[in-house]
Amino acid sequence: MLAVTFFFPPSQIAFYSVAAAIQSAVVAVARSVGMRWFSQHKDASVAVAVRQTTLLSVGGSVMAMVLSWPAISIAYGRDFLPAFPVALILCTFAVPMSIDFLVSHVAMAREIHSRIVPVKIVVVAVGFVVVGVVAAFGGTIVGAAIAVGTIISLGTAVQVRMIMRGKSHEV
Repeated sequence: MLAVTFFFPPSQIAFYSVAAAIQSAVVAVARSVGMRWFSQHKDASVAVAVRQTTLLSVGGSVMAMVLSWPAISIAYGRDFLPAFPVALILCTFAVPMSIDFLVSHVAMAREIHSRIVPVKIVVVAVGFVVVGVVAAFGGTIVGAAIAVGTIISLGTAVQVRMIMRGKSHEV
């Protein structure tokens, strides 16, 4: 969101903000339920924890996608419907964001969080640069959402892999 506010005009930021608010609701529910599940199953494998969080966030994402159009229309009016395609994209990427949150907590619980911090720093930096490039070449907030979501997804995949390997290897 920070990169979008830095590189895009206020009208586009408004649409992105509406979409980001919808995504935040999906992520918040998936995070809280996923963390509750993880706290009850601390010794579960990372793969099982990721699977549970994925199922929760996919369900929430699909529901948010279905409800986004009417929710935006009712809450903000038809003038804000350009937020709808961005909401669809961001809700799709709510899944890896929820997994990222879970993986961070798994890493903290297993005292190996320092392994994934560099990945998170790279994801933020690359995301900021890529949004800048998208904006500089006339891209839209839809393109920015796809770019950021893809970068977050790749970063999450790397972190999951690191945590799964970290169980038997010390770095």
